[in-house]
Amino acid sequence: MMENILPIGISIVVLIVVVIAVIWAIKSIDWKLLFMPKGEKGEHYVSNLLNQLPEDQYRILNDITIPSVYKTSQIDHIVVSIYGIFVIETKYYKGWIFGSEDSEYWTQNIYGHKYQLYNPIRQNKSHILALKKAIPELENFPIFSIIAFSSQAQLDNRIPCNYVIYWKDILPAITSRHQVSLTQEEVSFLCDKILSRRLDPELVKSRHINQVNITKLITRDKIQSGICPRCGGKLVLRHGKYGSFYGCSNYPYCKFTLDVN
Repeated sequence: MMENILPIGISIVVLIVVVIAVIWAIKSIDWKLLFMPKGEKGEHYVSNLLNQLPEDQYRILNDITIPSVYKTSQIDHIVVSIYGIFVIETKYYKGWIFGSEDSEYWTQNIYGHKYQLYNPIRQNKSHILALKKAIPELENFPIFSIIAFSSQAQLDNRIPCNYVIYWKDILPAITSRHQVSLTQEEVSFLCDKILSRRLDPELVKSRHINQVNITKLITRDKIQSGICPRCGGKLVLRHGKYGSFYGCSNYPYCKFTLDVN
């Protein structure tokens, strides 16, 4: 009788341990992060990275939307420090990423399927211009652009590495700057100015998305009509070192390019 009870008792104990482990695992899951959209998940990860910077030297501002000309600019992260201001655009993409500094769009190649994304170098430049427009005092201080991709992306070697890096390289890129350019008082002043110009995230999110989609549609329609979306010139088929592409007829005044694919 005892020989039959002992295995049953052990089985019950094992079952209880397994149930407790499962409950603990479920409670430890960050469900909000699990179901978060891919872009927001990348911003969340980078935000946690930036929080590792010394608080006495760096101030972190996340998800800053500011008014811009005819629209708004949504900036993923701004780091204000005594060494300068770092404006960071986070990208959560997989596969190969191809592009150049001057092209309007870059190409994502994942499992043989190609998709377009707006040139993030140009995107972040527009963010910096919007910041300077909203806060003229920023003109007096060094501003550094950082575009950071996840490690799941493979960046083409034609992409300038001083602009575009991987998430793992963000902290080294920021802490590599050692020349003091701002006082602690100026850091606090600029942070207060940026936050004072910040629009309410919930109110502007849907409007910002609509504006981005409208801009994409207008740009697409111009390209399909053979018109340069940047200056209004004509798109001309050209042949370069890396293959065929469409360029603006107003080159070198306008350096818009578009891959033929």
